[in-house]
Amino acid sequence: MPTLGHRLATERLRQSLDLQQVSTVTRISPRLLRAIELDDFEQLPGRVFARNFVRQYAHVLSLNEADVLAQFDREQSADEPAADVTRKPKNYSSGFSLNLRALADVFGGNTLTSFFTFVITIGVCAAGVWAFENWGTVRAHVLPSPRKTLVAQVAKSVPPKQPVSKPAETTGPAKQAAVPPPGELDSPAIPASGAGVHVLVAASDSCWTRITADGKVLFTGMLNAGESREINAASVVDLRAGNAGALALKLNGSDIPPLGPKGQIRSVILTVDGAHVRTPTPEPVSEPL
Repeated sequence: MPTLGHRLATERLRQSLDLQQVSTVTRISPRLLRAIELDDFEQLPGRVFARNFVRQYAHVLSLNEADVLAQFDREQSADEPAADVTRKPKNYSSGFSLNLRALADVFGGNTLTSFFTFVITIGVCAAGVWAFENWGTVRAHVLPSPRKTLVAQVAKSVPPKQPVSKPAETTGPAKQAAVPPPGELDSPAIPASGAGVHVLVAASDSCWTRITADGKVLFTGMLNAGESREINAASVVDLRAGNAGALALKLNGSDIPPLGPKGQIRSVILTVDGAHVRTPTPEPVSEPL
């Protein structure tokens, strides 16, 4: 049976992803990802960090996280030294009383206060460990995302849909198309027609994709060759692709030019006024101390 690192590396290559693409999504440095693939977990800062990194890596590759973590625990447990069964058992009753006396000395002789302080300290430590392992979920709910802010700005700038019975205006100044701030777009807007936003996404090769409609995430994962997704939104669809050349898009029945070459990351915002493609700026990768 292949090791955990070999299993992750094989799946990444099968999906045509490089380490930098995985690093952009997980915010784990390519050096640490390479250490995981080589089963060199001594390069990672502790088992808790390593386990969390492996879980995030498995999530990006759409692998069964529970199965991957179980293999990680088996392999890491096998590397631990066997317990010394000849060690003399401790007298826990006397040790407990001694610990209480020590705590009482520290906290002014009040044994009950010492005990509750000890329990609260353990609770705070447990909460810290939980927050670290679930930092991605906490961050998504607490800290605003720059991409979601951009989508919200575009959604607010799109004019409301006109009633079907009202004839279209043919005179007067043309309405301004809602576009993101200057300097963020790589290509001009591509006109589209029709009420609402109707997008068809088809994959010719494996591609990690995230699709958001009107600020709500509808899909995150791998689109394999031959798979497609149809999205309907009231005002805006935000799509991020890890392999831009593998996706073909249609906006309200009109073909959208290729987002970019294969292996490149691209983002596209689609509204009733057209499509706006940009190359996302790589986010800084912070390595744990």
